[in-house]
Formats: sequence, C-alpha cells, structure tokens
Amino acid sequence: MGYAPPSDIDPAARALIRHKVQRLLGQSGFTRTDQDDLTQELALAAHRAKSQFDATRGNATTFYDSVLVNKVRSIVGHARAKKRDHRCERHLRNLDGFVWRADTTPYLQMKLDVNAALATLPSGLRALGMRFMQYTPAEVSRKSGMTRGKLRQAARQIAEHFETAGVMSSNREVRT
Repeated sequence: MGYAPPSDIDPAARALIRHKVQRLLGQSGFTRTDQDDLTQELALAAHRAKSQFDATRGNATTFYDSVLVNKVRSIVGHARAKKRDHRCERHLRNLDGFVWRADTTPYLQMKLDVNAALATLPSGLRALGMRFMQYTPAEVSRKSGMTRGKLRQAARQIAEHFETAGVMSSNREVRT
C-alpha cells in the first residue's frame, strides 16, 4: 500500500499528495520503491507550509497545490541533475558479459562505424556531428551560433551521409 500522509495534514493536501506521487512514479527515474520517500517529502512540505496558509486569501486546495507543485519541481530537478540523473545509471549487474574485445562487441563496432562515417564528412559537418554526439540540439545551436533551421538542414545532411555509409537506416527520422 505504501506510506500514507499523516492524519494531521489537511485532507485536501493528503489527496493532492497521493495524486502527485502516483503521477511521479515511472517518470524521471522514480519507481514504486520511491513511493514512500516521495510521499514523505511532499507531506513534510505541506506540513511546513501549513503555518503560512491564510483562509481569507484562498482555499486550501489551491494553496497546497501550489506548495506541492513547487516541491515536485524541486524533487524532479534534483533527480535530473547531471550527476544524479537516474535515467543514465548503469548498474553493475547490467554489465555482465560486457567485455572489451577487438571488433566483437556490437557497441564497439557501431562506434567504429560512426567514427569512420564522421571522418568522411566535410569539416564543417564533422564538427557539428561531433557536437551532436555530446550535446542536445539546443546546446549545439547555442555553441555553433546556428539557427534551428540551419541546424535541422545540417542534421539532415549528416543523417543522409550516415545512411549512405550504412550506419543509419532510412526509416529513422532526424529530430532537432
């Protein structure tokens, strides 16, 4: 069943906490095992904010909703922080059988194919291709000074080049 918010918290806040925790599960790396912790964090935020609630200024549901939304944003931002992003974790048990062997690992072969395709790109597109490997399209746009439209056009050219090199299939859509 999971941890329920304490009974001394406003009933409107308890209902919002349950709803928001259910919405968070499965997103930003949160799983059912995090349910109790998320509930407790949101209950603590609601408990701390209780003293600031003024019934003459609005209703409790609206007040607690804004408090909890801010807390959820904070929790999700912390979970997605570069050093803590749970979506990028690779557990040691998932590395079983991952051994570096020359030209036998699919990952290594893909990496070699990508590097070979990048090496045959014209120099301007090669630099962009390298940036696409490290950054998001928005970051590439900022770092290169290109508009989004020009960046999309360059990404299509790179994708066509990769397709001719046999690295990328033609049914993949390039998104920037």
